[in-house]
Amino acid sequence: MDLAQQMNLTAAHVAHDVSEFKIAGLTAAPSKLVNVPRVHIDKAMIKDGVYQTGLARPIVRAGRRGDYFEIKPENMFEMIRPD
Repeated sequence: MDLAQQMNLTAAHVAHDVSEFKIAGLTAAPSKLVNVPRVHIDKAMIKDGVYQTGLARPIVRAGRRGDYFEIKPENMFEMIRPD
């Protein structure tokens, strides 16, 4: 939720040469495997080598134009995957 407004600003329809990072006030970091900029992942969210999505509490699009959901740790559940 801390970056919700900045994330929303990156959805603006802008020219190809306009930096969405600048519009949103975010700092781009170089990627290691692909040639595109990225934002940093907080390493505090990595436990036992696995990124803990629920701890980051990301928001995701929910269908209509301005609807979103927040992912929270208390909503996580586990299902055993079939072989």
